[in-house]
Amino acid sequence: MRHVDWTQLNFSICRLWPAAKSRKLARAHSTHTSRLGAIPSLLLSLALGSTIVACSKRPEHSKVSISIPNAPFASLPQSPSKGTSTQQSVGTLSTTTWSSSLEPGSISEINCFLVAVGGPETLLQRNSCSSTDLTRDFKFGPWIGGVPAGQTLTLEVPSGPSREFFLVGFKAASAAACADFRGGIDKASLSYPRIIATRTMNLAPGNVDVDLTANLTNSVQIENCSLQDTSLQPPPLAQCPSTHGPNFDFGGGNILSVAVNGDIAYVGGSFSKVNGQTRSNLAAVNLQTGAVLPFDPSFDSAVYSLVLHEGILYAGGNFQYGNLARRTSGAAFELSTATMVENIPVFPNGMVTASIPDGSGGWYVGGTFTEVNGLPRQGLAHIQNDGSLGPLNVSVSSGPAALAFNAGILYVAGNFSSIGGVARSFLASVDTTTNSLTSWNPQPNANVSALHVSGSSLYVGGYFTAMNGGTTRNYIAAFDLSAGTLTGWDPNSNNAVLALDSDGGNVYAGGIFTNIGGMTRNRIAAIDATTGMATSWNGNSAGIINAIKVSGSLIYAGGAFTSIGGQVRNRLAAVDLTTGSATAWNPNVNNNVTSLQVEGSNIFIGGLFTMVNGSTTRKYIAAIDASTGLDTGWAPTLSDAPQTLSITGTKIFAGGGFVGVGGAGRSRLAAMNTNLDTNNLTSWAPAASSTVTKIIRHENSILAAGNFSTINAVTRNRLASIDITSGNLNAWAPAANLAVNDMLVIDGTVYVAGGFSTLSGQTRQRLGAVSASTGAATAFNVPIDNTVSSIAAIGNTLYIGGGFTTVGGLARSRLAAIDVAGTGQVLDWAPEPNGTVISLSATANTLYAGGMFTSIGGQSRSRIAALDPLLPYAKLWNPGANNNVYSVNATGTRVIVGGLFTSFGGSSSRIGLASMSACP
Repeated sequence: MRHVDWTQLNFSICRLWPAAKSRKLARAHSTHTSRLGAIPSLLLSLALGSTIVACSKRPEHSKVSISIPNAPFASLPQSPSKGTSTQQSVGTLSTTTWSSSLEPGSISEINCFLVAVGGPETLLQRNSCSSTDLTRDFKFGPWIGGVPAGQTLTLEVPSGPSREFFLVGFKAASAAACADFRGGIDKASLSYPRIIATRTMNLAPGNVDVDLTANLTNSVQIENCSLQDTSLQPPPLAQCPSTHGPNFDFGGGNILSVAVNGDIAYVGGSFSKVNGQTRSNLAAVNLQTGAVLPFDPSFDSAVYSLVLHEGILYAGGNFQYGNLARRTSGAAFELSTATMVENIPVFPNGMVTASIPDGSGGWYVGGTFTEVNGLPRQGLAHIQNDGSLGPLNVSVSSGPAALAFNAGILYVAGNFSSIGGVARSFLASVDTTTNSLTSWNPQPNANVSALHVSGSSLYVGGYFTAMNGGTTRNYIAAFDLSAGTLTGWDPNSNNAVLALDSDGGNVYAGGIFTNIGGMTRNRIAAIDATTGMATSWNGNSAGIINAIKVSGSLIYAGGAFTSIGGQVRNRLAAVDLTTGSATAWNPNVNNNVTSLQVEGSNIFIGGLFTMVNGSTTRKYIAAIDASTGLDTGWAPTLSDAPQTLSITGTKIFAGGGFVGVGGAGRSRLAAMNTNLDTNNLTSWAPAASSTVTKIIRHENSILAAGNFSTINAVTRNRLASIDITSGNLNAWAPAANLAVNDMLVIDGTVYVAGGFSTLSGQTRQRLGAVSASTGAATAFNVPIDNTVSSIAAIGNTLYIGGGFTTVGGLARSRLAAIDVAGTGQVLDWAPEPNGTVISLSATANTLYAGGMFTSIGGQSRSRIAALDPLLPYAKLWNPGANNNVYSVNATGTRVIVGGLFTSFGGSSSRIGLASMSACP
């Protein structure tokens, strides 16, 4: 017995043709007579519909048994016939290549069969065959071919009215000619197909026997067929290979995008290591060997989208720097020529004493200045990503000593007594959206010197001994970022804390103290972030610590010390976070280090020094190799010591009292390139004001989508077009009012999806379309009730995935199909995943879906599935991932999957990235 699992045929029959339409079709049908004689008309039941109340559940199924008797049917020869063979893929079949010499003379000569199912629903009419023996084409949906005589098919069919069963017979020259109706038909070895039996019946749930009595005398010869559905059943396991690629380990990071070039996959996301090698958010791996390539752009934040074009890799994301990132503002040094790029504001008076990146390629700066670029700015200013002065204009009575930035709030610390004309002593916050002082007033009783944000807390250090106007907090304290309230965390230092950093579990402090967290700790300590008690870790510095930075398993410290961690180390050292001992890394700086930043494999320092490594001249600023401790050769040379260093983009931002950099005029502020390896950097570098979530190539442009509002400082709301060669902004400017997550181009129209409610001035709920040439919204309008995360297309069918529950007013849970060739009809196709669909990728015959679901298309599928694009069932391809899938990239022969998983396809050695053979 041959069993065909039809449980996947879970399309909806809840929206059948209205009764009026059914009656009209029935009347039209009654005007002609079928030539099938005793065989029921193939057309009558196709035209007759029933009024069925729309529902949101899947229909129940009937288990149908169809027996094909062995006698008097002929058996199939096992050897192919000799002669010319015309191999034709299933698609359009016609009489031009059927073999007339094989025509059966009697029913006993038919030895190969095809069974098809029809009905009133659209998905049961996808296929069409015609004949001069029929006055109208007959239509059917799923079918199975290559069935030899003597078989019993056990099928599961959606229950409902007017179900039609067709038996089509051939005379086949061999078993080989009969066997494969999916990959191709050897039509020269098959006779014309003939409809030899039909039956129409209403199917109730449960077991049903369907008797198809064959009759050659009254049969109908099929002349032409147009077949869209390739097979009734999912392909057998043998036709869905499960070959896996090599193991990859992305260290628990997220894979968000993959671009493939042959065996090389470029992988973007939010990760820091690949197979144990340092790679920041973008890497290249060999899908055959598993090797990690040297390609290492080192992005500072997540890469969301990648596109390959003519040997150039384009990246979009949330990063501010990296070798493929946009170029933004700043005085930049090209490391090979030390050439200055002029693009930084002028601070004519006072010093820049504090700085911090704004998250968009610019900086917030604080100091003793009162003017920037000829405009009044007292003590606080915003330098935007194009080097221009931002609108922030909140005066500080005395120069800030430290800044922190989190979720649009700028925290300002120093020795001031007022800010924005309002009394605030030593510590305050500014809302950078409204550019106004907030109501937060923590009231320390003395100067605050250090700020650090970690998780939900703001840690502060300085010379104070009380907060909130009287609550004891000696030199160190913590505030809840949400409520703004002082927490109970109280390490109780005995002297000033000048520097703070953390690694999640511990807060690290540096300064002048000798006791903190209840323990003797000389000037550097690790404090439990929960209890406020000092841990057993003891770096033990012999001098003041001015700056600290946690990096991996080390903490870098700069200051005025001459020994630390049990070793002689002059003013700069790396201390092991496990043992508390100084490592062998020893740059040997000849004077105090006042500021320190870690960037990739380099440590950037500022201070009063003029020499590093005992002999190399470096005036006030230097870059030290994090592995060797040797100077890198990076030598801007400032005219005076910097007071602050911060990094954004490929630039290190220095502020202080200097008036020159490398012999060029720089008034108290400069930005320098941090890259020591360009990785063949191109000059293509448009600057977006916020996250780019998707980039695609269209003609000579890169189309970008995301949450930005400007590109290259020109207004572009969430959608933009950028010249692929120059990086210049094109005129194309559709606008969405909220984020765009995905887009694709079909026949000159750009379909976009996301969380928006307006598109190019028109109401479009989370899905819309604009002209690829003008940017104007098209008439396409299918409202959706929740965010659309991803879209894909096969022909003129647009597939959408996300977290929605209705599409165009119809119930569709998280995955749906829309016909975009006409008015945007929502199709019956509804696989109904039980969790969010995050990523879609399509080949000609398969739609791949990844996300957070555990069932889809009526089958258990853990976060990854292959779906039939015409019938809403899951194919047998079933690797399974143990956590969310964020990226699916199907190439036809291979599927590359990225996400948060640590196990894929049954292997626990695939962490974040997996490669698997595709399903046909």
